Amino acid sequence: MFVFINLSTMCSIVYKYFRTITEIDIIKGDTLLRMAVKTFCEKFPDEEAPNLHMALHLKDDIRRFGPAPV
Repeated sequence: MFVFINLSTMCSIVYKYFRTITEIDIIKGDTLLRMAVKTFCEKFPDEEAPNLHMALHLKDDIRRFGPAPV
């Protein structure tokens, strides 16, 4: 839940202030998401990691369809 809240907050800020997204933005977003999942697993080793499999495909979806409309 923690990772999703931070990710959704980050996306809201990006979508509010930027109308376009570049390949660098996509790569940075994917890197941040992967780091968040890794951090969660390191900080909470006894907890089950959140299922974010579909979120890891987000970069491919953005490349295909563009960013979500505001």
